[in-house]
Amino acid sequence: MHLHLCMKLSTSSLIVFTLFSLFISNAHANEDNAKRIQENVQAYVMQQLMPESLFGANEDVKVTVKNIDPRIPIPQCNEKYTFSAPNYDKRLSSVPIKVSCTTLNWFTYVHVNIMRHQRVVVATDILSPGAILSENNLSLADINKSRLRGSTYADYATLVGARLKRRVREGTIITSNMLCFICKGDRITIIARAGGLAIKTSAIALEDGTLGETIRVENTASERTISGRVVNSSQIEINI
Repeated sequence: MHLHLCMKLSTSSLIVFTLFSLFISNAHANEDNAKRIQENVQAYVMQQLMPESLFGANEDVKVTVKNIDPRIPIPQCNEKYTFSAPNYDKRLSSVPIKVSCTTLNWFTYVHVNIMRHQRVVVATDILSPGAILSENNLSLADINKSRLRGSTYADYATLVGARLKRRVREGTIITSNMLCFICKGDRITIIARAGGLAIKTSAIALEDGTLGETIRVENTASERTISGRVVNSSQIEINI
């Protein structure tokens, strides 16, 4: 009887051990499949949804693939898994990627966070209206693109000499609507170009303008109103 009980216990232990081994083996296989799928999802997003051709010169993209729930059984697909983004919206940072195995009629969703950053000019100090921008109060920062509004700048050297039209805090993103290179009422110089000649005369700005914008000014000698393109913080240019 004692021997019979020992044999029953040994058989039970063997069954438990076998089942446990199978469980561990399946868990490892599931983990390996999940890891492989996550790597393929990241490659799919970078190649299909976020190709480098869509990036700006000052953009940086970081893709983070969330872990697949280990409770989800992942089959071994005889063919390659397929990936799609049926609800993709480039304005959103969270994107569900559908992973399918068509031969087994199986699919699941893997969630991905896409963070697009752009290098832009920001203020390094609290600045008051009328403050003149310089290399000492500007710097570059990588900002999430979802926070960007309006026309920003990628090089603070181009903003040196511009003036703020309103108060800004430290870290504020500098945009074109908050500054003027030439401000209304400024005494400026008109450069009139004709062929290889350049004629200079003085004027008063009738409106604000940033680099490249066309603004109206009044020629102080003739009192005529003319329009010209802003080339720096003290000059506009016209072609005659």
